[in-house]
Amino acid sequence: MGRKRQGPSPSVPERNRQFARHLHQLLSDASLEPGELAALLGRTEVLIYKYLQGVHMPKLHDLPELAQALNLKSCRDLIPQEWCDPPG
Repeated sequence: MGRKRQGPSPSVPERNRQFARHLHQLLSDASLEPGELAALLGRTEVLIYKYLQGVHMPKLHDLPELAQALNLKSCRDLIPQEWCDPPG
């Protein structure tokens, strides 16, 4: 079985790709592997890879747990900067 593809899939919406890239950076900043994050959350590694590919997005009620597992101060830190920039 091959290594799972890291990074967002080009076939998913741009906002999903933005979140996937941001989550990948947050994982790196926290020095966590996707499998380690899955274990902390009690979720499957497959789900974490789907987040990293932009195929799935975390549900709103999962954000506090995800933020805590990544040692973030707030759920707001899960939001990619691109989502906050004014359109233009």
